[in-house]
Amino acid sequence: MKIRLKCSGFDAQWALGQDGVDLKANPATLQALLRELAERTRGKGGFFNPQSDSFHEQYEIPVSSCALYALPRGSSTELNDGDEVQIGLPYILEGG
Repeated sequence: MKIRLKCSGFDAQWALGQDGVDLKANPATLQALLRELAERTRGKGGFFNPQSDSFHEQYEIPVSSCALYALPRGSSTELNDGDEVQIGLPYILEGG
């Protein structure tokens, strides 16, 4: 399943070599994606802590333009092929 990424604070293309990530986790959840990104980028960006399995609260992580707090299952929300996940600080995502 291919998930598109938009990141601020680190360059996803540089870190991953592409604009998206082919997520093989089952189930394919937002938390699984964040865990995989943290492992692939060796923690660059600081958005996710794999030891505590949690993301840093200052980051906004909308999925297909839906804010994390509005997702039905939060970080346990299952992702679909083609979803776009943004990872960044709110002032950067809003263009401020």
